[in-house]
Amino acid sequence: MNDLSIVFENNPVRNVFQDGEWWFCAKDVCAVLAISKYRDAIAGLVENQRCPVAVDTTAGTRQMTFISEDGLYDLIFKSNKPEAKKFKTYVFELVKAHRKGEILTLEQV
Repeated sequence: MNDLSIVFENNPVRNVFQDGEWWFCAKDVCAVLAISKYRDAIAGLVENQRCPVAVDTTAGTRQMTFISEDGLYDLIFKSNKPEAKKFKTYVFELVKAHRKGEILTLEQV
């Protein structure tokens, strides 16, 4: 259970599995939700819903903020944008399937 591929409308969402939980790159999630000021968006999350993670990028290793599954849902539910509704459906179906040991493609959601 260490591979959760999320690519929503050609936007990949990086994720890591650590301490028994999925964590999602805050910047990627906000891009999918069309939130331009991602730092402002994640500032509203409680502290245990976000953590720094070292990520290898083309510019070298960088500390990026990742958000928990709860934080992911918080950002989705706070948004009134149409992107959020579509992404919510996608994420719910993907996570449910993954917990059952299934793998879904975007076309199946």
